[in-house]
Amino acid sequence: MKTIRLFLIASFAMTGSYIIAQTTATIKGTVTDSKGAPMLFTTVALMDDSIVVTAVNTDDNGDYAFKQVTPGIYTLQFSFVGYNTKKVQKVDADPEQIAYVNVSMQESSTTLKEAVVTATFEKTIINPTFST
Repeated sequence: MKTIRLFLIASFAMTGSYIIAQTTATIKGTVTDSKGAPMLFTTVALMDDSIVVTAVNTDDNGDYAFKQVTPGIYTLQFSFVGYNTKKVQKVDADPEQIAYVNVSMQESSTTLKEAVVTATFEKTIINPTFST
């Protein structure tokens, strides 16, 4: 009797963890430039409407992943300095399959204006008789 009770408890525990594991989704992909080279450290934002839910940076291979995402429809926003920001809408985060979203980024034709930094330096004279 004790063995049956232990078996039932273990069965419920495993079933519960399986159900929890199936209630989240994964979104992953790769970000490349227009020549096909991986883009390192590109910011990828997971957005619900216009609100950022979470964000990650791509790794050394240009890969990113969002794990344990609540199922739903999202927008992915990709941004990197010197490149046009790109949005991919209607990404379906389905717990039954991984959503793969690969993106190619285009260089921005907008150039930044130069910034001029001016600084002054004042030499401080220290009296050696009063310093320690």
